Amino acid sequence: MSKRHRELTEAVTRFLAKDMMPVNTVSREGFVSLINKLDRRYQLPSRNYFSQVAVPQMYDMREDNFELKACCLGVVYFPESHTSENIAYGLREVLASWNLKEENQVSITTDNGANVVKATELNNWVRLQCFGHRLHLAIENAVKGDERITRAVGLCKRLVGRFSHSWKKMMALKNAQKEHNLPEHFLITECPTRWGLRQKMIQRVLEQQRAISDVLSPNRKSRHLVPSWQDLDVLESINQALQPLQEFTDALSGESYVSVSYVKPVLHLMNTSVLAAKEEDSDLTKSIKMKTLDYMNSKYDNPATQELLDMTSFMDPRFKVGYISSDKVSDISARVMSEIEATVSKMSSERRPKKSLGSFFKTSPAPSSMEPSHAVEAELNSYLVSPTIDSEMDPLTWCFNFPELLWSIPPELSRLYCGLIFKKTGKAQREVSEELEKRTRNLRKQSGSTNVAPTGVP
Repeated sequence: MSKRHRELTEAVTRFLAKDMMPVNTVSREGFVSLINKLDRRYQLPSRNYFSQVAVPQMYDMREDNFELKACCLGVVYFPESHTSENIAYGLREVLASWNLKEENQVSITTDNGANVVKATELNNWVRLQCFGHRLHLAIENAVKGDERITRAVGLCKRLVGRFSHSWKKMMALKNAQKEHNLPEHFLITECPTRWGLRQKMIQRVLEQQRAISDVLSPNRKSRHLVPSWQDLDVLESINQALQPLQEFTDALSGESYVSVSYVKPVLHLMNTSVLAAKEEDSDLTKSIKMKTLDYMNSKYDNPATQELLDMTSFMDPRFKVGYISSDKVSDISARVMSEIEATVSKMSSERRPKKSLGSFFKTSPAPSSMEPSHAVEAELNSYLVSPTIDSEMDPLTWCFNFPELLWSIPPELSRLYCGLIFKKTGKAQREVSEELEKRTRNLRKQSGSTNVAPTGVP
């Protein structure tokens, strides 16, 4: 097989894998004609070759660059009652079906449903609550029970509804926007389960206040929907308190980048800057900020949660000990050292390859005068005194490019705690991916279909 033939075959294989194309594409007349036009000498292999040889080989040869992935391990039929015991058993069953050991799990992220929370406790799993959901509950708690807020927000919802159900008023609003040189924006409808949409609704009403007043005031049946100055003061106070939080929710909702190690720095930023009371704030703004902060701080003061957040922050090269209480740094350092030593010991026991004949003639290097524990401590100190990386940089990319130190374990722990996936991260990801590939192959064989697309190559 010539070099040119291999290159073209690899190109076709990557096309099938990356674009998730059916394998029988290579036997279709149009594709065969295209390949023939590009190179008449190239003999396209059969679809069986691509499905059984080329694609699996490409999958096995992929590079493991520690890119953060999100995988759906199961969508399970669950007819039983959703009790905490049944949910706990179901979660264990999903892990077992993928040969993932519970003891290697770092944590689980859930909402705050009582049955789900209890299920994680029954499994003795460390639970990390969804930050976005917790922030939503904190804001709901901060604005609840205040009649001024209830009236002003209710008024916003009604006037937005009035415009949404009348195309005439929408046209009148557009004309009023042009007259007042306002942005030609639509009004935003609130969603009860998304506090961010409520804040955007309020912000848009404040932005379009003059245009709204021009449209609603002349009509006797709708002039009561025009916000009074008291309502506008309340809306301004709500918007001033909540607008800075919108960006945090968006930034912490990602799946393709590390966000867990941001939780503690973000809480610190909320306490010291974003939600800190300012002199120009109204009393209502200060009240909303204080209640939101108190709720968030109280929900993250669990010792197990604090320890997990400290570990993720410690092993993130963007933050290290910057957001950890000084009295806890020594304990976290001791835990990291313990995990490094345990990992080194395990790796040493696993890496015992069969000796070759040439190995008997090698001269043994002089033994290191440094004790293993001292070497681990030296490497950890080297990690801590090195400059923190830019906050925009992906810590997993840093781990992949981390210079080879004595034990090369801090990158391993960073991948573990920053990614919040299973211990022995790369191995666990490979095992899940290989199992997924195996199931796809079996499904293809059982169905006898040529339209089953191969799994993508990362």
